[in-house]
Amino acid sequence: MNNNSILKIRTEIDELHKSLVETVDELESKATNPSDGVDLNDMNELAKLMKYKRKKIGISMEDLELQTSLSYSTLKRMFSNPSSARFSSVIMVLKELGIKSWAEK
Repeated sequence: MNNNSILKIRTEIDELHKSLVETVDELESKATNPSDGVDLNDMNELAKLMKYKRKKIGISMEDLELQTSLSYSTLKRMFSNPSSARFSSVIMVLKELGIKSWAEK
């Protein structure tokens, strides 16, 4: 095998690996949240979703603190029990994490 063939195979393997990682991430997301929604009254599930999304996007609590202007201690409490924080603060963090929220009539 020449170097070009090896390089081509390596590129194909890298693309397959990337695709596999994306598929596993999607499956993990569906396993964590099979209905693609969390009832905002279910604080345990909301906390799990917030933690999962924060880790998935790789944002530290310190960065989230800077982006939301919420204190580290407030964020820490919120991630343990979202009902311990103001509703507007929870919505702000959900937005920063890329979690959509809505209210129905």
